[in-house]
Amino acid sequence: MKAEESGKHSKSQNAVERLARDLMKYVELQLEYQRINSSEKIAAATSFIVSVLVVVLIFLFAFIFVIVSFAVILSYYTSWAIGFGMLAIICLLLCIGALLFRKKLIEKPMFELAAGAILDSIENKDHENA
Repeated sequence: MKAEESGKHSKSQNAVERLARDLMKYVELQLEYQRINSSEKIAAATSFIVSVLVVVLIFLFAFIFVIVSFAVILSYYTSWAIGFGMLAIICLLLCIGALLFRKKLIEKPMFELAAGAILDSIENKDHENA
């Protein structure tokens, strides 16, 4: 009778040990999956930020050249100081307007654009994996 009980005990102990090993392996795999998944999200966000910064810099340089061109054109009709001064005032007013309406005009659209890009990249990855 004791041999029978010890056999049942060792079988249940083996099953528990096997279950514990499988559970540990599952936890390790889940952690690895979450690490890879978060790395993909970070990479998508970083690439989006870099691409937006490049586009913003290009538009900034174009804006500066346009402003300088308008200042030069105005200086032909007035003096150099008045032409560049008028455009400096216009740029200052644009900066003040951007500061006053930054939530509505800048932060909210940029957040929606960034969140949409990240969610799209995640959905594309899910469709590729499916």
